[in-house]
Amino acid sequence: MYYLIHGDDFGRTEGRTEAIDQLLCAGLIQRTTLLVNMPYAEKAAELAEKHNYRERVAFHMNLSEGTPLTTAIRKTALCKADGTLRWAKEKRLLLCLAPSALRAIRGEVEAQMQRFRELGFSSGHIDSHDWILYNYPVWLAVKPLLGRYGFETTRVGCENWIRGSKPVLKAYRRFMASRIGKKLRTVEDWAGGLDSVGRFAEAGELRADMRLEIMTHPDLVDGVPCDSLHHKHVPMVELTRKLAQYAAQLEAAGGLDGRAKQEL
Repeated sequence: MYYLIHGDDFGRTEGRTEAIDQLLCAGLIQRTTLLVNMPYAEKAAELAEKHNYRERVAFHMNLSEGTPLTTAIRKTALCKADGTLRWAKEKRLLLCLAPSALRAIRGEVEAQMQRFRELGFSSGHIDSHDWILYNYPVWLAVKPLLGRYGFETTRVGCENWIRGSKPVLKAYRRFMASRIGKKLRTVEDWAGGLDSVGRFAEAGELRADMRLEIMTHPDLVDGVPCDSLHHKHVPMVELTRKLAQYAAQLEAAGGLDGRAKQEL
């Protein structure tokens, strides 16, 4: 079993950007994704060039927060009155099925893809802020752009996120995962937070032949990189050490077929 530790939201804030840079340089995380419309995107690109890890930076499509790169999307349900993007629930996204809204979404996503390439990144991996790609109107708008900009792989749907929803929503998310899977390959077999690994392993759902993506959201807390989503006051170095220890315990117990390792 292989696991890759991923740090989301490169470029979102100064603290997140610095934390991810430190962790990539130290080898404590192996990949990040860039929010190109956020204030520190250019700083993130500079750090990636300076520290030679451009190939580890993938594209994080964002229709949930910050200032959009285009104007047409500001007239849709995906933006607040002040023109900034807002997190969109499934019900709100139904309003975006109108042709004009789909064109606006496509225009914004294309502008973000272009910006990602302009900043010097060549990765063909795409995922999305707040799982926005798993919404049907967004998927309709984005699908024609993938080949044009060289995106071939994506993050596998987080089982914890899918299961933690009502039955109808759960079925909808699984349907979307199947549709996306026909167009984009998934690099890993399972994705989830560090807190979910033990629960799924104990349930017997993490097999020896699986590749795991451990999702984290690094930020600086008193100058120290910590996971801002689930473990705000625990340094990332301690969390990665605990993950390695847990993998070793599973390996010793035979749960990993003696092949547990971190993919660096």
